[in-house]
Amino acid sequence: SMMSPPWLQNMGRSRVSLPATFIRRRILSKAAPAAETQKAVQLSALIPQRLRKLDPIKDDIPLLVILHGLLGSANNWRSILGKDNAFPGMFSCSVDLRNHGRSQHRPSMTYPEMCRDVLEFAETLGVKKASLIGHSMGGKVAMSLALRYPERVSSLVVVDIAPVAYEATFMHNSILDAMANMDLDSISSASQAREILSESIPDAQTREFVLTNLQMDSKTKKYTWKVNVEALRYGISEGDLAKFPVVPGSVYEGPVLFVKGSKSRYVRKAHYDRIKALFPNSEVEEIDTGHWPHAEAADEFLDLLNEWYARPELQGLEEGHAMKEQGQ
Repeated sequence: SMMSPPWLQNMGRSRVSLPATFIRRRILSKAAPAAETQKAVQLSALIPQRLRKLDPIKDDIPLLVILHGLLGSANNWRSILGKDNAFPGMFSCSVDLRNHGRSQHRPSMTYPEMCRDVLEFAETLGVKKASLIGHSMGGKVAMSLALRYPERVSSLVVVDIAPVAYEATFMHNSILDAMANMDLDSISSASQAREILSESIPDAQTREFVLTNLQMDSKTKKYTWKVNVEALRYGISEGDLAKFPVVPGSVYEGPVLFVKGSKSRYVRKAHYDRIKALFPNSEVEEIDTGHWPHAEAADEFLDLLNEWYARPELQGLEEGHAMKEQGQ
């Protein structure tokens, strides 16, 4: 039988939801969603067992928030976060971005909106300044946040994505089309879904990754997608998800590490000038993987990051990381 891809391993253990798990609303509006008018989405989080009794403020531990990519979830980082040597001395957790995993569905998902969600997540923990790791679309959220709110980000790791616009093929359009076109009411098992998807998504690994988004309601036995497929399709075709909108003149001068998969085509030499312009204090490291270095070479990835975080110039960057009492 086919080995399960790295992001499927260690799935299905218990999850903590901060501050509450929300009931999802299915919104299937074709009209342009009203942007940035609604309140931020409270993000569901995955916090490693060993950290659950700690508090980033009371115990004075720097917060590290990890952001997954398109169609992913906090669970993609479960096996890394579960390692004993994962990010020593940091309060590390991964979150489900809006319209993904267990977080709420909303018709709109722009980078500014997702930045607000992440900032408010940090604020629920009492934290004003955090380190960020972001993979793929999550890397774009993390870069946007650092450029928009540099005083809120102590350091940044960007995994296999550049601060540029990508054409549709990189944005999984065909995958989202296949998900949208699947008649979920007629499906009675995951294996049946797998079979139907095998025509439109011939690559087995991609197919298994997509299937991590299939869920069954235990009462009705009906299947639904965890992700808000319509909002994602809209965000890519009409919104800013494929792009990288930047406020002119923005720059983030804090420490930034780009981790590139050497077999991946997402980060190219042609992007390096743009990277340096926006992130002057950045460097690019390569790992011999495809687009998922943290899943394909987890130990090497973790060693690289732990070494980087241990550098003298990365110490004490989150001084004053607590929110101020007088309601800041």
